[in-house]
Amino acid sequence: MTTKYDVIIQNFLRFSQACEDFRAAAIIGSRARTEKSADEFSDLDMLVLSNDPEKHIDNNDWVSEIGEVHITFVETLPLGNGKERRVMFSGALDVDFAIVPASEAKAMFASPEIISVFRKGFKILFDKDDLFSYLDFSGTNEKPKKMLPAVKDVKNVIQDFWYHCIWSMKKIQRGEYWTAKMCVDGYMKSLMLKMIEWDYQLNQTEPKEIWHDGRFFEKWVDQAIQAEMKVCFSHYVREDIIRALKCSMDLFCALSKKVTEKLNIQYPQKAEEFVREYKF
Repeated sequence: MTTKYDVIIQNFLRFSQACEDFRAAAIIGSRARTEKSADEFSDLDMLVLSNDPEKHIDNNDWVSEIGEVHITFVETLPLGNGKERRVMFSGALDVDFAIVPASEAKAMFASPEIISVFRKGFKILFDKDDLFSYLDFSGTNEKPKKMLPAVKDVKNVIQDFWYHCIWSMKKIQRGEYWTAKMCVDGYMKSLMLKMIEWDYQLNQTEPKEIWHDGRFFEKWVDQAIQAEMKVCFSHYVREDIIRALKCSMDLFCALSKKVTEKLNIQYPQKAEEFVREYKF
């Protein structure tokens, strides 16, 4: 199927053919997978195995040979310690070039996290050294087992959340509204997401994979929870940060009590009471 990224891909292949450092490349992500595949807003994710990753991460001259560049910067990869060069080409075509050492292909393709990414779909663009042969999907077609969250992880997230309630309250009292808002709407929401994921998993009769970092949140999260989440974020105003914090506390409390009950874990009621009694 022809896509608006075809010219970018062809130019990349032409450049890679002449570039000795680039040994293999594949399209991953939404433009390669069948489930929740690309739409008109999807970017293009490329994994490039190179003999000299830093050369093309640190230098951005080469991307001009792929297309007309308007924005480009470097970001750490969500998996592993590698980096990617992100580029916005003309037409708002955004491409992420994850450039990793070719020498680490065998170890990388043995990683369960990487295998999980490739299992969703990939398209090999070229492979000069047969590096993708290291991908081993044996056993990945087995029926997934329902994985319960570790008791220690659940307990830790609950304590972490209540601790940061008071931490945020102190920042509000001090007038550090930016810091308080970033905690309430950022860090504490990441803890909320963990609890939402656990609650979801525990309600399933068959194990279901959850997308990372809240992807497709609106597709799998219960509508009642989504409705409550609408009031859990704040404006950059003292009173509204306080309101959002209290709403977040109520939702997190309800979710964590459901999760601890299902896992037969004692809910730390004293921690919650201590926070709710704190005056600010």
